[in-house]
Amino acid sequence: MRTKGLFKRRMLKLLTMTALLTLLCGAGASAASRTVSMTKATGGFSYVGQCGAGTTVFHKFTLSKPSFVAVTGVEKLPATGSTIGLEVTLYNKKMAAMDSKQYVKLLGTADSSIYAEYALAKGSYYIGVSNVGEYGLAVAAANKVGNYKITDPGGKSKAKAKTIKKKKTVGGIIAVGDKKGKADWFKFKVTKKQVLKFKISAEGSCMVNFTLYGPSYKKGITMANLRDDATALKTIKRNSWGSTVGSLKVTPGTYYIRVRRSSGYKSKVKSAAYFINWR
Repeated sequence: MRTKGLFKRRMLKLLTMTALLTLLCGAGASAASRTVSMTKATGGFSYVGQCGAGTTVFHKFTLSKPSFVAVTGVEKLPATGSTIGLEVTLYNKKMAAMDSKQYVKLLGTADSSIYAEYALAKGSYYIGVSNVGEYGLAVAAANKVGNYKITDPGGKSKAKAKTIKKKKTVGGIIAVGDKKGKADWFKFKVTKKQVLKFKISAEGSCMVNFTLYGPSYKKGITMANLRDDATALKTIKRNSWGSTVGSLKVTPGTYYIRVRRSSGYKSKVKSAAYFINWR
């Protein structure tokens, strides 16, 4: 749960947040039942309604593709008309909780707002809200950042690694609910001695480890540990902690990239979206 991030800043511009605020500040909202379907909006989903003491409202939304999701919202105080934040909980299609309660709050701008962030596989999910009066909820869902799609193409093992073409960007996710040791594997071929260059980015609630294996790095070498960050398109010489990892000079052969949660972020709740480009 944070206020800034590489993907959010781009995708939340697509979501009609001002429409949500207008509804809360002007229109009356109808009473909500226990389970409701969120309204599909530009860039995601939204809902305005009422809950009540001792009541939990489950808000259903469906992702047709793997996506990076940011949840935010507000409760309107009847006495003053001002707004405060909400506590929300993510549930799977069977209504089993996937995370603990998270505090969110929609403020004046995308960068100043507070979100609960999730990388999610395609499918149906619910956001639970309890014990509030009139409120508004927004779920921004991005499957594409700029020209790059989150297709989640990584192989489940080194033997099943998916090929990344030179100068081709691939996007994947470490989804909420993925096993603690889950990793995505990619591969590419180098035909001559050279210095590898990468552009790597990651966004989410966990730090993501990118490790390179191949003829020149048989035991593996960490290219980067990233969270809400991106490397420039240049030779990677340092990871996110500033440790020198060398110039990544390589000899010809097949190289593999393993992507997984970094050490210390092994919880199944922790998730992230990422992009990789090599040349």
